[in-house]
Amino acid sequence: MKPITIHPRREFIIWLIAFLCSNLLNVYGIIHYKTSWIELVTQLGYVFVLSLLLYFLVALIRLIVGIIRRRK
Repeated sequence: MKPITIHPRREFIIWLIAFLCSNLLNVYGIIHYKTSWIELVTQLGYVFVLSLLLYFLVALIRLIVGIIRRRK
């Protein structure tokens, strides 16, 4: 069995992309509902949680793709 290697820098970049996507979604919500821009700061906790959910969703998809590739 091959050892699993985790690349921290790559994983951080993937999470950072998820965080940026979550922030862009927040900006879209602010523009769409015409609310105050202070929500970029006040809703940061929700943005962080959403970024973690996106990161784990991407990790799950990567895991499934990796399992399928190993079987072939």
